[in-house]
Amino acid sequence: MAVQDPGMDIGYLQSSFDARNATITGTTLPGPNGSAQFLAVQMSTVTDLTFNLSTAVGAASLGILQNKPSTGIAGDVRFMGISKAVCGSTAITVGDLLMTSTNGVLITQTTGKNIVGKALTGATAVGQIFSAMIYGAGAPVALP
Repeated sequence: MAVQDPGMDIGYLQSSFDARNATITGTTLPGPNGSAQFLAVQMSTVTDLTFNLSTAVGAASLGILQNKPSTGIAGDVRFMGISKAVCGSTAITVGDLLMTSTNGVLITQTTGKNIVGKALTGATAVGQIFSAMIYGAGAPVALP
């Protein structure tokens, strides 16, 4: 069972994309009900106080999206603390360091890639919700 706590969130940044359920948007994302909830996001380099879905493997992450905002609506981004997250592989074990994969899902970190956090529960399927300790925006790359 995945859990989370009242961690440190940023609640005033705007979403640059529609993170709502697939039944509303028509676009299916890897989060619950086709949304972007519990996916990794990063700061926009184009628009101030705006975030984008993390789409690059090992990208520097801002944090994990906690709600399902529409485009231009404030999102709640967990940047430190315990959060639910969406698994992007079939093998995450407790204690694994995590990084972003495509579409904001988290996978086991590989050498030289930015760390998002550490797995507190395991996951055995793509799309499974698990718990992770989020280390904070701009967490450093792990040393080998």
